[in-house]
Amino acid sequence: MPDDVATINGLLDESYRIYRVADSLHHWAGTDPNLQGSSAPFAPTYFAYAFFAFNSLYSAANWMATLSDLRFHPRNCECCGKSARNPPEFDQIRSLHDATRSAKGEGFAVAVSRAMRTRWSKFVATVKLESMDPAGALAGLQPTTSPARSQVTQQHVEGASCAWRAAFDEGAAASSQSLEDDYLQLLELVYKVRCRIFHGSKPIEELRKPDQQRRCIVYTIALLALMDVFFDTAQQKIDWKPPKFYL
Repeated sequence: MPDDVATINGLLDESYRIYRVADSLHHWAGTDPNLQGSSAPFAPTYFAYAFFAFNSLYSAANWMATLSDLRFHPRNCECCGKSARNPPEFDQIRSLHDATRSAKGEGFAVAVSRAMRTRWSKFVATVKLESMDPAGALAGLQPTTSPARSQVTQQHVEGASCAWRAAFDEGAAASSQSLEDDYLQLLELVYKVRCRIFHGSKPIEELRKPDQQRRCIVYTIALLALMDVFFDTAQQKIDWKPPKFYL
């Protein structure tokens, strides 16, 4: 058991530092080649670094099993009764989501909603984009006909939109339930978009468009909010404290 605790704490320390780097850096890029010296925050870069931190966390362990019995379970453990030598990537994301939701209990939706609203306020102060009303941040999102790994379905669009809107509807019990039910759909949408961006099916010219940048902010917040809640919950669930962080 002591070895398990040391292993878990070491993984949390490493993942936390990467998360803080993704959270702390400001990412800028030129916006108009005709205007020398013109630059502005480039939302897809925030998203890329947030997903890197997210990947470092969800791939570090089978978090559902690890937080259940406080013993280290690698992501490819067979504790679920089946061989999982190389579990699909979204199964690892689901494990992190389910572990956080289970450990946090009834306060999960409220905690995620609070984290999303806080991060949205920070982005509004940092990234100057048109139409920064959070309710419309996913406007224009459409299903795609991409290969299965990156295909966005109507179900993804509807579930992600419901989860996002629910996060900003303070105090409504129905909205909390919607966020609880649909947050995983939002995360799956983010994973699908990640596949399209990282593998080059979205050209840079498209990513510069205001609606694309707004949506990348939503995707970034969706990832960072789950990590916010996970690390907060880990402090309560495990004898772990966030390490000192220097940038």
